Amino acid sequence: MSCVSSRSRQQQREIDKLKERYETLTAREREVMGLLVSGMLTKQIASRLGTSEITAQVHRGHVMRKMHANSPRGTG
Repeated sequence: MSCVSSRSRQQQREIDKLKERYETLTAREREVMGLLVSGMLTKQIASRLGTSEITAQVHRGHVMRKMHANSPRGTG
């Protein structure tokens, strides 16, 4: 029983860390993150947001760094 309890506490700590990281994102970065985890490419994100591809890349980079993700799949 303690193994399950320990695992659930560890999972809760990980969730709390992700929430803390998410809170550091700007509104625009949160928007970009949502599009990233939905599978959109940077070029598609730029088009959807009405920005240049470079601007979308910058936002994407901020999201990846702030969320400590190695790939877009690691953000969600």
